[in-house]
Amino acid sequence: MNSALRHEDLAYATYVYEYNSGHFNDAKLHAEIALEIMNKLLPSNHLLLASSQRVLALILEEIAIDHSDKEYGSNLLQRAEELHLSALSLAITSFGEMNVQTAKHYGNLGRLYQSMEKFQDAQEMHLKAIKIKGLFVAFFYN
Repeated sequence: MNSALRHEDLAYATYVYEYNSGHFNDAKLHAEIALEIMNKLLPSNHLLLASSQRVLALILEEIAIDHSDKEYGSNLLQRAEELHLSALSLAITSFGEMNVQTAKHYGNLGRLYQSMEKFQDAQEMHLKAIKIKGLFVAFFYN
């Protein structure tokens, strides 16, 4: 399991490092390896999957945005949506709807829907994230 977590860490670090270059192949490889290992070792409803799904989804979205083959890019965006929705479901199951971790997944979905030009869905996800984060701030700072 430690190797899966290290691959996930490396995937995210590489994603951030390669962000300006737009070359995400190494990040994608490590994210896929992490998720593959976790899928073999963990039940499908395990919370650790959410983070790996999120990282891979972020990477796939970036690859899709700049890819010259629009059909390929569309397929990557659909896969990213599946991963984000699964991660969101795991977060809701583990933390509940009104949690900052859940809000993070709503925000990621909002950004993805913007990339997919699903602007109504994007707005809905961003508003959910803002509402949750606003309640969190109000609770802890009042």
